Amino acid sequence: MVAPTGSPRAPSEGLADALREGTRELHRRAERTGVIAELLAGRVRPTAYLLFAFNLLPIYAALEAALLDQAHLPALGALFRPELARSLPLARDVAVLAERSPATPLRLLAESVTHRRRIETIARTLPERLLAHAYVRYLGDLSGGQILRRLLARTPGIGPEAVRFYEFPDLDDLPRAKAAYRRAIDEAGAHLLDPAGVIEEAREAFRLTIALARAVAAASPEPQAGSRPPSLV
Repeated sequence: MVAPTGSPRAPSEGLADALREGTRELHRRAERTGVIAELLAGRVRPTAYLLFAFNLLPIYAALEAALLDQAHLPALGALFRPELARSLPLARDVAVLAERSPATPLRLLAESVTHRRRIETIARTLPERLLAHAYVRYLGDLSGGQILRRLLARTPGIGPEAVRFYEFPDLDDLPRAKAAYRRAIDEAGAHLLDPAGVIEEAREAFRLTIALARAVAAASPEPQAGSRPPSLV
C-alpha cells in the first residue's frame, strides 16, 4: 500500500454523510445479522445479550484508550469525549446480567479479539482511521442504540437495570449531542490525509461487527424446542 501524501483533503460532501453513504449497505446487513437482528426484533435472549455485551467490552476499551492516546492529532482531538465513553456503563451491565445468570459461560470470541486487535493495530499505524470506529460506535449508540435501549428495557431478564450502556446521563439533549458529534466528524475531515481510507475503515468496522453478531448467535444457548420469544406488548 502506498502511503498517502500531500495536503489533507476532505470529501466534497461532509465526512459524516460520506461515511453514512459509504457504509449504508453494510449497516443494513448488520441489522439483519445474528444477535443484532434478535435485538432489533425485541426477542433477544438475556444470555445471548450478555455474551454480546461481554464481547463488546474489549472493543470499546481499545477504542477509548486509543482515542485518548491519539487525541493530540488534529483529526481526532474533538472525537475523544468522556461523556460518550461506554466502557464503564457496559461493564456495569455485564456485571448485572452475569449475576442473574451465574451458570452462563462468558468467553471472549475470536471475532471480538480480531476486532480489538484491528483497533489496536490502526492506532499504531494509521491512527486517523480511528475516526471510522468512533463514527460507527458512538453515532450508532446515539442513534439506533436508543431504539435498543427501549426494547431491552422491556425484555424479560434484561430490563432497565441492565441498559446503562445506552444511557448518556451527562448529555442533556441526545439529538443535539448527535448533531454536534457529526459536525466534529465533518471538521475532522479537513485534517485527513486519506478520507477514502477512513471510509473503507468504517466498512471494515461494520464487517467486524457483523462477524461478531453472527458468532454470538452461534455461540449462545438455543431456547428449548417449542418455546416462544416473550411478547413486548
